[in-house]
Amino acid sequence: LVGGPHTRRQGVVARGRLREALGAAGHPEARVDLEEERDESGGVVLVATLTTGPRVTISGVRIEGNAKTRTRRIESSLSLEVGEAWSLAKERESFLDLYQSGLFSSVGLALEGEGSERTLVVNVVELPSTELYVEPGYGSYERLRLGVGWRENNLFGTGRVLDVTGTVSELARRGQVDLTDRRLLGSDVQGNLSVFTNTREEPSFTSRELGTGVTFSRSFTERVR
Repeated sequence: LVGGPHTRRQGVVARGRLREALGAAGHPEARVDLEEERDESGGVVLVATLTTGPRVTISGVRIEGNAKTRTRRIESSLSLEVGEAWSLAKERESFLDLYQSGLFSSVGLALEGEGSERTLVVNVVELPSTELYVEPGYGSYERLRLGVGWRENNLFGTGRVLDVTGTVSELARRGQVDLTDRRLLGSDVQGNLSVFTNTREEPSFTSRELGTGVTFSRSFTERVR
C-alpha cells in the first residue's frame, strides 16, 4: 500500500488484511478502525486502531442438525481442534470441506460462550442422500434398452458413496457397482472400488467382461488433481 496513489480501496484492503492477521492470531472479535491523516508533504497516512478482544481457544465441539451423518464424519472435516486457538483461516477451510462434501445444503460455524475458551458449534442441514433413476433408450445396434441405477451419497452416515447401475438390451447386458470414499482413512485422498460385468453379442462372437478396479485421487490445487 505504501508509495502508491491514494484511493478509497486502500482503506478497505488495509482493514481486510489487518482483520486477517488478527483472525490468524486467534481473535474472532477483533475490530479495526481506520482514519486518514495528512503528513507534512501532503501525503495520506492511514492510522489503524485495533481492538483485539480475547484470544480464543476451542474448548469443545458440538454438532447440530446431523440426523443421518455420523458426528465423526463431520469432525474429520474440521481443521479446528479442541485445545487449539481459533483461526479464521481454519474456520473457512472447515466450512469449505464440509460444504464441498456434497452432504449438506447449508453449513454454519459459530463460537458459543464468552471469554478465552469457547465451544465451536457446527450446524448443518443435510441433503437427501438417495437417488433412484430409470433411463429407457434405443440404439441402432442394441435396439431397445433400459438402464436403471441406485445411488446412496451417505452410506450408513459415513459420507461414502455407493453407486449401482445396470443396463439391459436385446444384445447387451452391463452392470457396475462403485464404492467411493471421499476421505480415505480421514485423509485428503479419495478412494474408489469398482466391480463391473459386461456381456455383448457381436455379429460373429459374444464378448464377456468381468473385472474390478481401484483408483486413488487427490486435489493439490483447484485446477490440479
